[in-house]
Amino acid sequence: HLDYTLILLILVIIAGLGFLQGVGVGILISCVLFIFNYGRAPVIKHQLSGATYHSNVQRSSVQENLLHQKGDCIYILVLQGFIFFGTANALLEKVYQRLDQPTLSALKYIIFDFRSVSGVDSSVMLSFVKLKQFAQRKHLQLLFTELQPPIQQQFKQSQLIQVGEEICHVFDDLDQGLEWCEQEVLDQSKLRRSRFVPLALQLTASFPDATQVSKL
Repeated sequence: HLDYTLILLILVIIAGLGFLQGVGVGILISCVLFIFNYGRAPVIKHQLSGATYHSNVQRSSVQENLLHQKGDCIYILVLQGFIFFGTANALLEKVYQRLDQPTLSALKYIIFDFRSVSGVDSSVMLSFVKLKQFAQRKHLQLLFTELQPPIQQQFKQSQLIQVGEEICHVFDDLDQGLEWCEQEVLDQSKLRRSRFVPLALQLTASFPDATQVSKL
């Protein structure tokens, strides 16, 4: 109904003021409606934590427990729709709000999943550049997963992604990006591979009584 009303309004303006005036008003109203509609749609589809959402890599019980304890340092934002300047600011606000939560582990990794993103406005690149500068000061790692080729090209043109980049990283999908973050957490905790963890320690988590491990 809104579209038909806009068409009728354009026809009335054309009849009263002229063709160019009618088309100009129609374009202006369409832009306002675009910003209003996309501004209402949430750009963040899901907010996930590395403590509860893990990659598909099979790990030992000790490693899983460690990721459950320290996984809050990984913050995952699954995005959707078309991202433009009206929604980019809300996206940054979510990141800042997460940094201000003292009850959670210190944030180290932020993953932006672009799997459901249809496009990105050029003005959004400025917001991500600011976020990169902020991440450099706060020693954060930014990960971008499943970027479409046009969006990835925009990132390269804005110098968000460069050769030898140490802050921004690109992965083919969310699972690969999350696996990289998990491995970083395990490396820092000196639990790189399950074979370095004693078998008895791994089995303890699977038995209700620790004495059963020694009997086995």
